[in-house]
Amino acid sequence: FISQPAISLAIKELEKYYGVKLFERVSRKLFLTDAGQVVYTYAAKIFSLLDGLNHCLLYTSPSPRDSTSSR
Repeated sequence: FISQPAISLAIKELEKYYGVKLFERVSRKLFLTDAGQVVYTYAAKIFSLLDGLNHCLLYTSPSPRDSTSSR
């Protein structure tokens, strides 16, 4: 769980670091800017890679108890 203020702060920090706006507010709605869409695309790839890593390590690798130590 992450709080809304923490998300807002992280977005502001990204915007400041890269010097771009990630969202545009129109009336009471938020829309991704072009830069925001790029960040979203990369974030989706990163989360997909993390899911693959988790699956690989948790479900396909032997557990430490299954391996024998050479010590």
